[in-house]
Amino acid sequence: MIALQTLKKRSAERMGKVKPIVKEKALLLIARAYEEKICVQISSGYRSLERQAALYGQGRKDYVWRGKSYGSAGPIVTNAKPGQSVHNEGRAVDFFLVTSDGSKALWNVDNRWKRVAAIAKEIGFLWGGDWSSFPDYPHLEWSESSYDVLRRGDKGRAVSELQRTLCASGYHLKIDGSFGPRTEAAVKQFQEDHAIEVDGLVGPITQSLLSRH
Repeated sequence: MIALQTLKKRSAERMGKVKPIVKEKALLLIARAYEEKICVQISSGYRSLERQAALYGQGRKDYVWRGKSYGSAGPIVTNAKPGQSVHNEGRAVDFFLVTSDGSKALWNVDNRWKRVAAIAKEIGFLWGGDWSSFPDYPHLEWSESSYDVLRRGDKGRAVSELQRTLCASGYHLKIDGSFGPRTEAAVKQFQEDHAIEVDGLVGPITQSLLSRH
């Protein structure tokens, strides 16, 4: 199986000048998927306005931007003009899967692809595959309001608040600001009780349900 560090290195090179938080979370996604024997790479990240113009011009042969023709043949791949894409802000990446030896790209949106998207959403990304009007299955977008995922090993005020909320919801545990095995067990029980994925990670879905208690 291809080395995790190789996947990370390839991806970091292709991300370009994305925001540091986006790079951090994208590399975390690669590592999390690798734990499930799914090999993920990032195909692109930061996108210049000129590159955006070229992409927007594909399928729009008469497209001109800033006095230059960017129109080209082929299918339309984006509805975002230069300056309208979060890629231009360094807040998005595109991903794809590769074979276990890393030699071939895999673009089929199958269960493994959707599993990677689910992990990405737990981490805090928005997935373009959820868009109804123009699904963009490789697209992962970081929102400034994206949740930070809490997991076993984390410490601090956010963990203490999580523990208080769990206690108030009837899941009794010590409030010590340390996300240990007992906190993880309480989170998993909460997830099971609310019929969501039981993974012990406190991501957007789990946090949203906790906020109602």
